[in-house]
Amino acid sequence: MSTPTPLVRAIAEDTRHFRPQELDLASGVRTAAFVLVPLLVGLAVGSPEGGVIGTLATLNLFMVDAPGAPTTRPRLLAAAVLANAVAFSAGTVVSVAPELVAVPLLGAGVFVCLLVGARGGRAQLGLIAAVLLVIAVGLPGGSASAAGIRLGLVVAGSVWGLLGAMVPRWFPRWRAWSPAIVPPSPPRYPGAGLSWLGFPVVVAATVSFALFLGLRLGLVRDFWVMLTVLVALRPDLAHTFSFAVARILGTVLGASIAYAITTEISSLAVLLVLLAVSATVMFATRTVNYVIFASALTVFVILLLNLTFSGGPSLALLRVFDTVLGGTLAVAAGVLLWWLYAPPRRRPEAEGGLPTPVPPS
Repeated sequence: MSTPTPLVRAIAEDTRHFRPQELDLASGVRTAAFVLVPLLVGLAVGSPEGGVIGTLATLNLFMVDAPGAPTTRPRLLAAAVLANAVAFSAGTVVSVAPELVAVPLLGAGVFVCLLVGARGGRAQLGLIAAVLLVIAVGLPGGSASAAGIRLGLVVAGSVWGLLGAMVPRWFPRWRAWSPAIVPPSPPRYPGAGLSWLGFPVVVAATVSFALFLGLRLGLVRDFWVMLTVLVALRPDLAHTFSFAVARILGTVLGASIAYAITTEISSLAVLLVLLAVSATVMFATRTVNYVIFASALTVFVILLLNLTFSGGPSLALLRVFDTVLGGTLAVAAGVLLWWLYAPPRRRPEAEGGLPTPVPPS
């Protein structure tokens, strides 16, 4: 019986990964309660768009916070507040720039975000800042004046999220309600040739191409293509392919649920309840199973954006198409990384038949 290849093993492990013992309902409920407050405030004051942006900021601040026991340093979370605000306002400015300017500017911004996170355990901070950057680029309503307003909204939402993330630290009893979770270590670079500088360059270039493609195809929510590239593209081909597959599976499942909801339900109260449920599931299953997490995230984002950046049920279908496109781009970039930076192949020596490393060219 043949041994599965590393690629097949990675896909099987990532898609079948299921750890019910890491279900963290306490974090899910706490996060959902904090995430929905900016939206409720925005709706109450007649500014649903501001509420949506504040909620996105709060959501992304919690993404920086490590799941499980409180291990994320408060200083890192405070830095995330600033990084998120700068990234979102910069993305708003980029969104109104001409295509020939916007594409390279976005690439430069993503590169800076990932470069900041490449050292000192700040990888998640850099990734989340890049996520907010591309979301701002893809959201409608961008302008120079809007950038300042959105900056304030993101700061307010991120600070609110920071307070929510600090709850387990201020109330030790809360920690007992969450299971001990050790987040998986990020995959190592596939070879010495791919330095801490090389990977951000490849990701930034792929995200820029995703924006270019989205503009050329006239995609309404092209940031989902860019988001999929950011999330799925890893330093090794096996994990890039497996995360792309899991992301697509989760998106298809979540988009199907969101399509049914947006088609049949128009009550704001019911939609808010469903947003709370999806946010709870999302953060309760962050390390349980990635497909479940991606499904809940898809439902939450589609329902949230439908409240102000309306697209109707078609928004769910667009999400699937954009995710498949982004996953394809991520896998293509992963193949390129593997081809360029895979460890040297070994070949038998002519006389003794002993394997010897191929010298680098």
